[in-house]
Amino acid sequence: CSSDLRYRKFRYLAKRVSELASSGDVVVIGHAFLMPMFRFARIKPGVVRWLWTHGVDAWGVRVKCWSDWQDDLSRVIAVSGYTAKEERENGIVRPVSVISNSVDVGKFTPTDTPERIRRDEILISSRLTRDTRTKGHDILFKALSLVERKLGRPVSVRVIGTGPDLENVKNLAEKYCPGKVEFLGRVSDEELLDSYRHCGCFCMPSRVEYRPESKDYRGDGFGLVYAEAQACGRPAVGSTEGGAVDPIEEGVTGYKVDPRSPEAVAAAVAKLLGNPDKADAMGRAGREFVIKHFSPEAYRRRIRAVLAEDGIVVSDGK
Repeated sequence: CSSDLRYRKFRYLAKRVSELASSGDVVVIGHAFLMPMFRFARIKPGVVRWLWTHGVDAWGVRVKCWSDWQDDLSRVIAVSGYTAKEERENGIVRPVSVISNSVDVGKFTPTDTPERIRRDEILISSRLTRDTRTKGHDILFKALSLVERKLGRPVSVRVIGTGPDLENVKNLAEKYCPGKVEFLGRVSDEELLDSYRHCGCFCMPSRVEYRPESKDYRGDGFGLVYAEAQACGRPAVGSTEGGAVDPIEEGVTGYKVDPRSPEAVAAAVAKLLGNPDKADAMGRAGREFVIKHFSPEAYRRRIRAVLAEDGIVVSDGK
């Protein structure tokens, strides 16, 4: 029944796209799971066809699941350099362009009360599920005692997010750094902004893992939270793996470290919490970096540039 329903949805989608798309239009397939639509579509000549890919949907074996359909595409859009690399290495020969996710830099802004910054606090934010265990809460918790040893003072972690893996994450906190972790759960937009603006630093040592049982990968396709924290004027500690690499400029807006090493995470965090002036300077540089590369205007500019490569010119006002 489920398979029949998907079949009918693909048929309907293909019919509507075939009817509505004309030469000079751009059809954007929002997820690789929609690629079977082309089995039924009769798209007119001159229609530009983009597939937008987001992360694990376009890594490793997942690429091979839809690569046979690539002749129906004009171009593949990847949200990160890592995703683009995975696609090229796993059989995609169509043009692959990187258009990263964007951050509302008018909403995510630095604090106007810097005296409220919690200089001994590390922030991490994500959903808490089995699939997001790669976010690195375990490594951050293991690193905390090393940070305290380096700084010679207590340090705490604030965790934003909830989900079915919450109890597991709480157990990890109790095991590695009891009494040092505050769990905020699901927060409002205002609470999220306050947390970003006033943390000592943001840290999420996200890693890429292969899951043999499902023959696929888990990891960050981009890592929007790093960009949000930096837009709020705070430095970030991120990862050398996956799409988490793109949102941080190493040594300028934060640090990218081995996400499997508590020692590497601790060293980076201690550099920031141990030197507030350095942390604040990196935070300012981080906001400039996000405005330049990940703001809505940068997003629109990148889309216009890629459209031009496909022969479609869009005025600046559109």
